[in-house]
Amino acid sequence: MSAFAAAYKAGIEAGQKALENVQDIDAVFQALDEEIAANSGGKIHIAREMLSKTRRVRRMPSQMDERLGLHAPKPYSYYDDEISYDAIVAKNSKNTIEIATYELSEAGYPITIKWADREESCWDSAALAETLQEVLSDVNTGKVLIRLLSDEVSNN
Repeated sequence: MSAFAAAYKAGIEAGQKALENVQDIDAVFQALDEEIAANSGGKIHIAREMLSKTRRVRRMPSQMDERLGLHAPKPYSYYDDEISYDAIVAKNSKNTIEIATYELSEAGYPITIKWADREESCWDSAALAETLQEVLSDVNTGKVLIRLLSDEVSNN
């Protein structure tokens, strides 16, 4: 019975640590948004959103299809596959543009940030903040921010 009690206690502690990690990650993103909003005069915000995209997938006949006589009319057939993913976006009052993607582990950390052709795994809030600074410093992110600022100015 004590082995189950120890496992129960370990599970509770792991769950509590995961909740603390997620709160820590939320705080970093909140600080990021507040600083960007303050520096852009409230015109740009940074947020995390679930985005989706459709990709065209080529389906090749399987051996089972061949055995059942279910051949595609052509050697290949295509179908659309909807993919949902977590993204970091920059947005103004009219547009939302993806600047990076992220993957959050079940325990909160590590959180993996992907942008341009780079990928960083962050194991704590300091590493996350440093990586987000690198994302903001990226030339492509700079172009997005300029576009959002100019769009906001030109439409006012």
